[in-house]
Amino acid sequence: MIAQVLPFIGEQSRILNGYGPAETTIAAISYEVNREQLCQMTSIAIGRPLDGYRIYLLDEYRQSVPFGQQGEIMIGGVGVFVGYHERADLTAKSLIDINGELYYATGDLARFDVKLGELFFIGRRDYQVKLRGQRIDLGQVEQTIMKGSSLVSDCIVIKYVYEEQDYLVAYIEVRSDRIQEEHLRSYCLSQLPFHMVPSKFVILSSFPLTRNGKIDRKALPAPDFSITATESRNNNQSVKFRVSPDIVKCFRKASITEHSRLLVEEINSKFGETISTWSPLFLIHAEASFAQARIILDEQIRFHSSDNDAGIAIYYIPLFYQLSKGSLSIKRLRRALQQITKKHTSLRTSLGFDPIKGSLTQSIHPHDAQDWFTFSESTVNDVNTLKNIFMNDLTIKTNFDLAKGQVCHFHVVHHQLSTQSDNEDLLYVGDCILFTFHHAVFDGESVDIFINDLREAYTNEEKFSINNTKAALQYIDCKLLMVTEF
Repeated sequence: MIAQVLPFIGEQSRILNGYGPAETTIAAISYEVNREQLCQMTSIAIGRPLDGYRIYLLDEYRQSVPFGQQGEIMIGGVGVFVGYHERADLTAKSLIDINGELYYATGDLARFDVKLGELFFIGRRDYQVKLRGQRIDLGQVEQTIMKGSSLVSDCIVIKYVYEEQDYLVAYIEVRSDRIQEEHLRSYCLSQLPFHMVPSKFVILSSFPLTRNGKIDRKALPAPDFSITATESRNNNQSVKFRVSPDIVKCFRKASITEHSRLLVEEINSKFGETISTWSPLFLIHAEASFAQARIILDEQIRFHSSDNDAGIAIYYIPLFYQLSKGSLSIKRLRRALQQITKKHTSLRTSLGFDPIKGSLTQSIHPHDAQDWFTFSESTVNDVNTLKNIFMNDLTIKTNFDLAKGQVCHFHVVHHQLSTQSDNEDLLYVGDCILFTFHHAVFDGESVDIFINDLREAYTNEEKFSINNTKAALQYIDCKLLMVTEF
């Protein structure tokens, strides 16, 4: 906007960008815009506090945020009001005590740019919500929908609770009834992460207004979550069904396994054999899932350590086993692990940042002679040495390389007292096996699957190889199938 009016502003004039709500006597922060640098700016700072004002950026727990991270603007100083007239409840929510001084909680988010030494406005705190563990900027979703069609005149996105589940609902005011919900959904899917795409689009010819001419959010119609959906399975068949509250309730259980079991039972009881299962897509490249992206970013930002440190293995999953009877062949175990990585592509999947797309991606590597489990072998003679090996595997960084697809480690530990022969290939009673997986490809629900497959591949190697030459649905398929289906 400044660039548009700049030709009409005299050279001797100064351009100030002021910030401050009425509760702090209008202006509390100010920034002088530099004419020469204006063309290079992507956003304009709100600046620094004026004389007599003090600013804090706090998180949702009222703790100061680190430089560069966003926080809610708290304003203290000479211009802060004493409270709302006869509204002690609102006053108590708006004024907080910091070091014995009252500060006004603006509800606005900003970040401090260390390099420039200026505050940058981000948006309203009210427009940021958490949905299934993901933080969502409602304003960003609204802007995306507005850009999706010239027929959209206005948009409101809200967090809506239905049957104790949270959803994003987009209310859209349109200039014409020609606009289709599917067009808007497809556009959002192409521009936004899946978790930011509204579950429901409510198209209206006009928004309800208050007497003051503002949008009356309380008067917006409730979305219909039992809307008819169409699920196409092939070129010759289209099945219509209604998503019932009974299916939604399946997701209230804590366990993913319980989710799946109840959901399958509910769908089968309602639709019988009319609903077919997902088919493999044979993908080798795709965006990382939201769980994977969250784990990788969390590991790199919150739990990052220097190369000289042991690090915090918060996202390593260990499986420790000690042989109680019989013997095991190490070579045969390694061949079994190769068969498992052939079946489960997630165990040979690399994860990295795509600078072109600006997103984290996952790529499946071909199954070849390479052993995707990094391998170690040790010999111990006491419990303390065994404990040290266990802790080392939980912290050593060279066992994993997500960029290369090395996401699992296999460590064999011989106990010196258990050696019964010169056959170095065999493990005996007292010897140990330690499997370590990166949580980006493995979780608690994966343990039983892995152990059962390992048992089958070890005891019946030839049959396991034959049975698993058939295509199976892979983890990488699920993200795209979920986007396509829902």
